[in-house]
Amino acid sequence: MRLLVLALALLAGAKVWYQDTLFRAGAEEALVAAYRARAIEACQKEPHRSPRGDNLTSFPPDWAHPVTIELSAGNRSARVNLWDVDNPRWNVRFRNPHLLLAPGDRHAGLFCAFDVVTGEAELQRL
Repeated sequence: MRLLVLALALLAGAKVWYQDTLFRAGAEEALVAAYRARAIEACQKEPHRSPRGDNLTSFPPDWAHPVTIELSAGNRSARVNLWDVDNPRWNVRFRNPHLLLAPGDRHAGLFCAFDVVTGEAELQRL
């Protein structure tokens, strides 16, 4: 009997994990599809200067055809501590969804982070 209960508990856990995985994948696809055009437009308007200060005007990144677009919860480059909940940028750092666009090999390590909630874009380097 214990073996049957253990098997049913494992099956229930596997079902919950599978449903959560499907939901997260679908939500990511929907957010990327909904905000892709806005993210590309905002990244193209961003000044062509890398976070290190390099001028990118001679070979500007092609944000219209990004190699990858990923969804991230929060912007890791925002300088906010976890315990600093009164900081006005706390949501930007830990809560707001961001689309991360990577332009390709010519600009390896460079990406544009688009905040879905505020509509702001920011160039960042890994």
